[in-house]
Amino acid sequence: MADKINQVQFVDPFTVLVINAKGLMRQVYTPFRVQCIQPAGHIPVQAWVYVDGVWQDKTDRLLYLVGGKLYPYWCFRLQILF
Repeated sequence: MADKINQVQFVDPFTVLVINAKGLMRQVYTPFRVQCIQPAGHIPVQAWVYVDGVWQDKTDRLLYLVGGKLYPYWCFRLQILF
């Protein structure tokens, strides 16, 4: 079991790091816009919403705060060009 004191946290509640196909990295700050690609609570597929925060659950899975509720990141597509 990992020592919690030495565990590195990769989640910042106000940003997300995106790496494109060329290996370039960009930091995106909240609020940022995403498109729903799988049903997520009351959010229909294809809807565009704003992410107000970035969180992680107990198993270190990335969650987006949208409309005051947490949803798995994989329900959304973040489209940026760089």
